[in-house]
Amino acid sequence: MFGIGFQEILVILLIALLVVGPRRLPQIARAIGRALGEIRKAAEDFRETIEAEELRASLEEERKKLEEEFKKEPETPANTQDNSGDSENE
Repeated sequence: MFGIGFQEILVILLIALLVVGPRRLPQIARAIGRALGEIRKAAEDFRETIEAEELRASLEEERKKLEEEFKKEPETPANTQDNSGDSENE
């Protein structure tokens, strides 16, 4: 995860055991675990928010493009109410 191996983790744990003592080490480990979990959750929420905003922006851009194309598109005979096809009734 952080680019450290088993030996480095073992050294860190031994130093932590010496600094905080065997009684408080489990409490501190739980607190660190909870903090890392909250940080991961916050990072995931942030990532999801950024992705949602990027999607919203791209959809808005696409909507604007389609609106511009629709405004530029000339009316076709199929869209007009031309009675040229009703010549049989005359």
